[in-house]
Amino acid sequence: KAQMMALYWNKINLPEEEQEKTKTVWRKIGLEDVDLDEDELISLFSKKKSGRKKEKTATEEAPKKKKKKVKLVVLDSKVSKAVGILLKSGLPPVDAVKKSLVTMTGFDEDKLQKVLNNLPRPDDIKAIKEGEKRETEKGIALSEINWAPPEKYFIMLNSIPMLKPRLTCWMFSMQLSD
Repeated sequence: KAQMMALYWNKINLPEEEQEKTKTVWRKIGLEDVDLDEDELISLFSKKKSGRKKEKTATEEAPKKKKKKVKLVVLDSKVSKAVGILLKSGLPPVDAVKKSLVTMTGFDEDKLQKVLNNLPRPDDIKAIKEGEKRETEKGIALSEINWAPPEKYFIMLNSIPMLKPRLTCWMFSMQLSD
């Protein structure tokens, strides 16, 4: 027979002489002589067979595993962590951030201050450029490089001309209107 699932309950065993005298719920509702479909109970409550893989024979080929693309990380770990937190703190996707920063719309003062506090420094841009150079020397096209999110974010920010003055003016205009 099939092995059944464990039921987590406390079983109460009554001595046989008390079982006959005691009026149980089952006797009150008349379920003493109920016919149960044993096959259905087994299908519902039997342990499912584990999905263990059988030993492969020499004639069977193993399916090739898909290689996960490793994300290229070149920034300092502290900078990368800070930018990662910023990206997960409610900023829209990188493309939407770029559009908002270029058109100077869609940011409140708090988010704009966070962006200003996490602008790429010259050494961050230098590290990204060196990473690009290493990857292109390996024969990988710039568009094919799988950057980590903080690096993608810094590359996007670096592509916006006059970013710091633009953000500073935008922040000033927000504070002026308050």
